[in-house]
Amino acid sequence: MNLFTVEKPKLVSALERARNAVEKSINIPILENILIERAEDGEGLSARATNLNIEVRCRFEARVDEAFSAFTLPAHRLFDIVKTWPDGREIQFAWADDARKSVVVKSGRSRFVLPVLPAEGFVWMRPEQGTAAFTIDAGQLTAALSQCAYAVSREAVHFYLNGVLLQRGEDHLHLVSTDAHRMAVRNIDPGSAPPSFPPAIIPAATVAYITRYLVEGAVRLEVGANLIHVGQDGLSVTSKLIEGSFPDWRRVIPENEYHAVIDKVEFAAAVARVALAADRGRASGVLLTFSQGLLAIEASGIDGRSGQDDVEAECDFDLEIGFNARYLTEALANLPGDTVHLFLKTNRDTMVIKGDAPSAPDDLFLLFPMRVTRGVGDV
Repeated sequence: MNLFTVEKPKLVSALERARNAVEKSINIPILENILIERAEDGEGLSARATNLNIEVRCRFEARVDEAFSAFTLPAHRLFDIVKTWPDGREIQFAWADDARKSVVVKSGRSRFVLPVLPAEGFVWMRPEQGTAAFTIDAGQLTAALSQCAYAVSREAVHFYLNGVLLQRGEDHLHLVSTDAHRMAVRNIDPGSAPPSFPPAIIPAATVAYITRYLVEGAVRLEVGANLIHVGQDGLSVTSKLIEGSFPDWRRVIPENEYHAVIDKVEFAAAVARVALAADRGRASGVLLTFSQGLLAIEASGIDGRSGQDDVEAECDFDLEIGFNARYLTEALANLPGDTVHLFLKTNRDTMVIKGDAPSAPDDLFLLFPMRVTRGVGDV
């Protein structure tokens, strides 16, 4: 009994996006499967998958037979089979002659029989009531999330830092991440004021999925107390939020006294070059020495090696301060614009890094200083 027929590229696209919500090593059989069901709008079908933390539903066009009913198949095995067929192929799904215990998947002369699990056993996330719903530009969202993702903490002990904070401001949406050594703050102009919602911490895995699969255009967000839903044409992502309270990020942004302006490309290249002389690891540091019109960058290792480079800077103050070389390099790599603006107070306070992009005047990166001793390595 036929179920549906679909063109290979359309099915592969849906399966590829949905299967990435399925963990390969899991001991719950139904969570290894992908649910094939009728799309919510009645047009075509959708592939739904979950790992209980994130759920993905992807719609695809298909010729659906009247006898169709929902079923689940092993996600990764189905994808591995389907992707081997040429793009011009049509793929047919039909019930096998075994009381609906398996499905026949065939194209051309190829034929596979795959075991199914009942759709009724599929676990999916129930919609949350009382969510705040609004629409924003997908390009702005993915750019902001990408530029915050690098500063997310990977340490389980600080679980509330294992994601990106989404917070409603007066005129903007704030996206913030920190690992207690650095912080990234990005702002999105939603066009019109979104409804109020509690601060939401989006898990790092969800951030990675959203930035990978959203395309240009509008995206609809629904933010609740426990879940966030991201919807775009044919793609629906629902994710649990991280429980806990994100720190008051505004409190660590200092009132700075000094301001330096530097060419970003020249500065980033000098830092990367000098850092080659530093000891590797988390304690790899570079020493920045500001003077009239000049910034000196130095690094050294415990075996006596050292490196130094100078770049021109618009500054009129004297200050010496050290930072983790990798953290500084990553901040510069994610900074928009061609010019770096550095704001400092003392060598014990955080440094604020801003770009010159007109569209992002309030976006910033913040680095906490570290002790770097000249000539005898990092401490």
